[in-house]
Amino acid sequence: MPITLYTEVKDGIMNIIHCHLNDYDEYVTVESIYLKDKEDVKDHYEFGVDSIGMPLNYKILVKDWAVHAILYKSSLDGEVQSLPFKEERIDS
Repeated sequence: MPITLYTEVKDGIMNIIHCHLNDYDEYVTVESIYLKDKEDVKDHYEFGVDSIGMPLNYKILVKDWAVHAILYKSSLDGEVQSLPFKEERIDS
């Protein structure tokens, strides 16, 4: 099942209102990143830690006011993969 994201663009800012995903890890960490002009998805395959030091699991990559990709790093094998997703835009 793809990840579902609910987003809105308001006053020149894109907000991710809700992200629905199924993950059974004890801790799930998510980072959102707005891709700059010359950046590519593969530039973000390096996963570090979040603001409280927990290993990152997911990265939501945004480009041109829309979700461009969702990357996931498995805690089992460390493999990074691009996941299917569906973005639902909420009118504000």
